[in-house]
Amino acid sequence: GVRSAAAPNPPAPFPFGKGEFSPLPSRGGAGGELEAAQQLATELDYLPLALEQAGAYMVRLRCCFRDYLAAYRIRGLELLGKMGAVAGEYPFSVANAWELNFAQVEEKSAASADLLQVSAFLYPDSIPLELFVRGKTALSPALSEALAGVDENPLVLDEALEPLIQYSLIRRDAGAQTYSIHRLVQAALKGGMDEGERRRWADYTVKAVSCAFPQAELHFWNLCEGLLPHVRACSALVE
Repeated sequence: GVRSAAAPNPPAPFPFGKGEFSPLPSRGGAGGELEAAQQLATELDYLPLALEQAGAYMVRLRCCFRDYLAAYRIRGLELLGKMGAVAGEYPFSVANAWELNFAQVEEKSAASADLLQVSAFLYPDSIPLELFVRGKTALSPALSEALAGVDENPLVLDEALEPLIQYSLIRRDAGAQTYSIHRLVQAALKGGMDEGERRRWADYTVKAVSCAFPQAELHFWNLCEGLLPHVRACSALVE
């Protein structure tokens, strides 16, 4: 539907930690329900809006956690879109919660939008900024151009990240020089691409990670270790 100009901003994807969710066991004590609830929370990456919408839809259908989890693994965001928010001020489903923000990022900076697209194909946690410094020539034209002078002027990478931080699409760890992206943001980004776009952005990502991965020398060990989850993510893309 049409969004009002006064609509509240989409909720931040990182409002609380994984240890803070504790689903209640079902009243009937059915075996596996508590485990299925915990698995669902993990797969939704503990996003309150997603948990709220999943719970509301289960109440409407009177279904159990195990059945909902099985359906979610097949249908993903489309299933979450069956139920809008019911408790908070934000009236949209999690399936479209970030659409406006994606468009706003693209209006602000083509390089930032491209960085976000690449992020959709990386491992979601602890993405090293060095990946983009070392792999800049393998990225999209807009992002490669924006990062061309990053070795002499490192702030150009911070400037590319800034709109993504502003709209809570990523969470920056300045001390570790990494950032993280919520798994549902990744799913929403990939869900908005056609097959050709997915192949193109996956190709950019694989090539950038390949360029960024250094020789196996002792002084590069920390970088190698930080890049390994993203190498594994890229391996899945080319299989």
